[in-house]
Amino acid sequence: MDDSTARLLSADLLVELDERLRHADAPITRFWRSGLSDDQMDASTSAIGLSLSAEARVWWGWHDGVDVGAARSQASLGPSWDVLSLEAAVQDTIAKRDLAARAAAQGRHEPRDDWADSWITLCGDVSHPRIACDCGVPPGAPSTIHYFDPEFNDEPRRPKAASLGELVRLWIEALDDGTWQIDPAAGEFASPDPNALVQAKGRDVADLL
Repeated sequence: MDDSTARLLSADLLVELDERLRHADAPITRFWRSGLSDDQMDASTSAIGLSLSAEARVWWGWHDGVDVGAARSQASLGPSWDVLSLEAAVQDTIAKRDLAARAAAQGRHEPRDDWADSWITLCGDVSHPRIACDCGVPPGAPSTIHYFDPEFNDEPRRPKAASLGELVRLWIEALDDGTWQIDPAAGEFASPDPNALVQAKGRDVADLL
């Protein structure tokens, strides 16, 4: 993976994502919360001793997740991902760090349990998978994206995308090519066949969709 040419997340790229979501009539566009200021971000992440990367600041400066009262099926990004507020992301990050610490204390050094201290949860779902954003990068550098799933991913430290901007680009492409589409009857994202998704996109991309 070449991160030297990775597309950094920008406001323009997020406008593109929002335009695609609105064109698809994705319900999540009705539940976005307002973005955060840098001071608000710093106050939230002080609990985990982490300073957000430039890309993560663009992300939570755009929207601070979705309204807490929204039904999950109506406020997911694609068929799988809950978009977390920064406060929820911090709490989930603390939980994942604790799990990793307990596994190490019990002598379980399985790579699949590994959670880096420089990561913050970006998106989650009701089961185990998480998308994590690495904030331990130089100022202005791309944040690698990691897929954490202790059941099925043995290499959480291996990036699945070279930057948060590249992750958003993958989501835009999924909306453009119909991988992500709204089921008209249900009014929410339809779940693609996982095997077909892997065959079409490859494992790394499929894990992020």
